[in-house]
Amino acid sequence: MKNSISVESKSRLSEENELLYEELKADIMAVRFDHDYSSPLHFLSFLTDKELLKQLYLIKKQKDSPNLKKIFIVSIGGANLGAKAIMDAYGSNYAREFIFVDTVYPGETEDLRRHIEGTNKLDEFLLIIISKSGETLEILTNAKLLQSLLEEKFELIDSQMIVVSVEDTPLFSETKARDITCVSIPDTISDRYAVFSAVGLMPLLFTDFSIEEFVRGGLHSLDEFIHNGSVMKIAELLNKTFPDGVHGILDFFMFSKRLETFGKWNRQLFAESLGKETTIDGEALNRSITPTVSVGTTDLHSMLQLYLAQPQERATWFFSLTEEDSLKDKKSPEFLLSVIYKNIVNEFREHNIPFVESYMDTISGESLGFHMMNSFLTVISLARLWNVNPFDQPNVEEYKMESKMML
Repeated sequence: MKNSISVESKSRLSEENELLYEELKADIMAVRFDHDYSSPLHFLSFLTDKELLKQLYLIKKQKDSPNLKKIFIVSIGGANLGAKAIMDAYGSNYAREFIFVDTVYPGETEDLRRHIEGTNKLDEFLLIIISKSGETLEILTNAKLLQSLLEEKFELIDSQMIVVSVEDTPLFSETKARDITCVSIPDTISDRYAVFSAVGLMPLLFTDFSIEEFVRGGLHSLDEFIHNGSVMKIAELLNKTFPDGVHGILDFFMFSKRLETFGKWNRQLFAESLGKETTIDGEALNRSITPTVSVGTTDLHSMLQLYLAQPQERATWFFSLTEEDSLKDKKSPEFLLSVIYKNIVNEFREHNIPFVESYMDTISGESLGFHMMNSFLTVISLARLWNVNPFDQPNVEEYKMESKMML
């Protein structure tokens, strides 16, 4: 069961979907060892980019310090959720405090001041700014705010800053000119597909999380897709559940509190990649999937009545953490959770609610890499079936442009 998925379907892929799978497989094989990052699908190339890892480990060597205890990560959306999902899942007992500054809100300045109060030396903190465009309003606002607050106490903090951005952005150029450590990322790759790049990996450098295992898990998932196309069956199930004219719900049901942010990462990936007005051919897309996140067992006592009573146009993707050693003790919370989980799955089966199951025997770099890549492959497979572009987000760009004009 280790790092596996299960789909309630014993049928083979349809002939049409088999052809689409073969086309996608050929496209994947064409880019996975190609590091020119000339297309959005080249996000898969991060898995084999050894030069990227060398660059990241050099930064770790330069910036890490025994005194380092606070790391501020200024980012938002896909640039934020990937690393946060991994860190929340992997564990909360880090030797260092990671502060994700990912929104603007009243009282934020005083909250950040309280975080800074505990630092007394320059090498006790890092400020990591991650912005593909270098123009995201929330990121620039928070970066300037944090920098000003830190410089009130430490004067010049350039040596403790890291910027991750596209090379020709004003943010990259200005910080590079000040000799601040900068890492360039490809302009072609959306943040939500960048968890295996410097966007997702930079904060993880300063934990005990194994990036090599994470990449290995992603490669394992990719190899499984190439050799047996198992993830394509998930896409086919979702395609049948949400046909033309249906606007339904896909609930990511996480049977571990540690996986809640991972559910939210999936929510963003599916919403931004598949929530389109038109197909690639310009035809109206009269179907949609609204992704939601539930956590077991909490939401069994708040949402399950609705899920079972009104199962129409709904699918569920269960994520179950089943650490085998913990299941040996029948008095443990883990054993109770496993029993409840099995009964819930049976209830969904009896109510004919389509579902997928993903299993993790343990939360590790390899398991998280495997399941994140499964999600990527599912989305781009379903996008092929729907004939939509999973890599753009034209409607979001409209609000960003209007906000910039007003400011």
